[in-house]
Amino acid sequence: MIQQATRPHASATAMRSYLNDISRIPLLERSQEIEHGRQIQTLQAYQQVRLELARDLGQEPSQEDWAARLELTIDGLEEAIELGELAKRKW
Repeated sequence: MIQQATRPHASATAMRSYLNDISRIPLLERSQEIEHGRQIQTLQAYQQVRLELARDLGQEPSQEDWAARLELTIDGLEEAIELGELAKRKW
């Protein structure tokens, strides 16, 4: 019986702690949300192309093949992947 009485208090304390923790993390500005969304969409589109290329080749494509299919340099592909992954972590 005592456990049931303390559960709401413990739950409220945990919720208060969680809300306090997340209040320290700054929210993204509208322009940042839009930019991160675009970077994530680009990453997903590039990953889809990689899957299609793998199907066409019958094996996992090299980074050179993947970049060529996207008409990008390897550096451009790597940058887009990095930006997309970073945006996913921030969102």
